[in-house]
Amino acid sequence: MPFKLPAVFIALVSVLFSTSAFAAFQIPEICRAATVDFAKYDRNPLELPACAKDKSCGNSDAEAIADWFDAAAKEASDRLYSLPDYYAGNTQNELCTQLIAIYGRVGQFKFIDLTKFTPARQQMVGKAVKYMAETTDRGYARIGLGRAERGRAARADRPLLEARRKEAAEAKARVKAEDAEAKAKAQAETKAKLDAEIAAFEEKVAAALFDGIEVGFTVSKGTGRTIFRPKQGETFTDAVMYAFAVWHEDSAARAVAAAFKPPVKDEFETTAQHAARVAEAKAAYDADHKGDGAPDYAALDDHIAASTGGFVARNISYNADRQVFTAEIVTGNGLGVARVEIPVPLAEARAAKPALEAADVVLAFSIDAAAQTVALKRAAFVSLDKKQPAKSAFHLTNLSGQAFAMAKDRVASWHRLFEEKRSTIATQRAAEEQAERARVADLYPYRARFSCNIGALYVCLGRDGGINVRSGAESNYYSAQDVAGRDYLDVFLMHDFEIGAETSSRAGLRMTLEITDYVNGKTLYREEAASPSGVIRVSD
Repeated sequence: MPFKLPAVFIALVSVLFSTSAFAAFQIPEICRAATVDFAKYDRNPLELPACAKDKSCGNSDAEAIADWFDAAAKEASDRLYSLPDYYAGNTQNELCTQLIAIYGRVGQFKFIDLTKFTPARQQMVGKAVKYMAETTDRGYARIGLGRAERGRAARADRPLLEARRKEAAEAKARVKAEDAEAKAKAQAETKAKLDAEIAAFEEKVAAALFDGIEVGFTVSKGTGRTIFRPKQGETFTDAVMYAFAVWHEDSAARAVAAAFKPPVKDEFETTAQHAARVAEAKAAYDADHKGDGAPDYAALDDHIAASTGGFVARNISYNADRQVFTAEIVTGNGLGVARVEIPVPLAEARAAKPALEAADVVLAFSIDAAAQTVALKRAAFVSLDKKQPAKSAFHLTNLSGQAFAMAKDRVASWHRLFEEKRSTIATQRAAEEQAERARVADLYPYRARFSCNIGALYVCLGRDGGINVRSGAESNYYSAQDVAGRDYLDVFLMHDFEIGAETSSRAGLRMTLEITDYVNGKTLYREEAASPSGVIRVSD
């Protein structure tokens, strides 16, 4: 219902807007005689931020609140500027209603606790409120001025508006920077927490693997280099011993590279002066290389990883009666290491199997420097979840360990026998291959090879070229389609053979036929045919 409004103050509690420099928004005296219609409040275009209506404003609403106060400052200022021009009537009633509606909406912000906002947001909102208060204070004070004076005063306010726009932009930039800093800090804290949890899990695994081991190392995955490619019949022991052999060779090479190199005698230096300089350099070298000569055990893990290609598990299966998983541990290059058992209760087995299949296989080795041996002691299946370390798990296996001699003389003796064995096997295989070639050569003494100057043989044949080969009673024809994807065509020939080949009608191509002795590889015949439609004919 419309009513007459006396002079009213819309008060704001200073603790809620701690940065504001005002005590109240004042209702002009001119609005005393106005008739205010509350039904028109909702038709006012200056809508509150949604959070102010349901009293749930948080950090994410701060920018909208600051923008609202800037907009409200303009709206209220416009009403205060126009009010002196209307002393009665509907226009005055409407202006007063709209002004009071704006002030009434300001009052709804008393339910917002700015102390819960971040510092940059408190400052952003506080300055917006302060700007609105100062703007309305100026408008209120100018109501008694004439229109021309009010116009001049309004024009004088333009720099203040520009300053406010700049201030608002800077406030938003500070909020953005504050958010970025908070996000970076949260990410750093999250990462630090994850890193700490991962480190704690890895320490727990290491403690289990190295229990009772004074000096040792672990190997799980391979490295970017490969120093051992096993041949048929070779074993995991061979891979480890080969790693030791390369380790000794690398150690010797490093020792040579690091050996003392006396300075060269200068032309203008006496023999005594040079000898003194050499002695001084040698003393400095000895002081810097006191630890030289001690074995560099730290490199052993890398050498074994490079020799084995790391370790994986195969054929993981569960024995429900015994409540154990069994698995075969093999090297990355396919050598059997050990068959192990992993005790897992029946109630946990179904969930544990996929985790075991996806786990890293980690082997722990111990070093006995006195006995010059390296022993495989333990194996574990390790599942590290880097995103949720609490879900990480590991299972120790029941592993029968084995020891390997790493003394330089024993490794050298093994290496000599190993290479001799490889050489003997290679010689035997070469002899077997030669014998097989000779056996085949009894029936097919020759090999014919067709090739093309540009690589792909089918291009030399094209759509209208082809190769006819008769070997004994057997005849075959090869078109471009038959040799697609091949750079050459090999055909074995009997003593009685006949060849006829024709190139494509396309110019610029050259097909070559080469006939060799199948046993010794010696070239017996060679002919070329250039396109278009070049022909090769030969028979025996």
